[in-house]
Amino acid sequence: MTGPLHARRLLGHGGDIDGYETRGGATDDGRSVGLAVTALPGTFGDATKGALAVMRSVDTAFCE
Repeated sequence: MTGPLHARRLLGHGGDIDGYETRGGATDDGRSVGLAVTALPGTFGDATKGALAVMRSVDTAFCE
């Protein structure tokens, strides 16, 4: 996963396994964030909305 977050670049990757999902990364200057979710997107509704909510959570944790 690579993406601009408030004029910074977060480098990292996530992973999925039955019942779990992780997302996160780090910047060149050493800031980092990690998120673990105990349900895959779509478990409790729309999978696309769930996946976007996870990514927004990483963005929020990193930027605030």
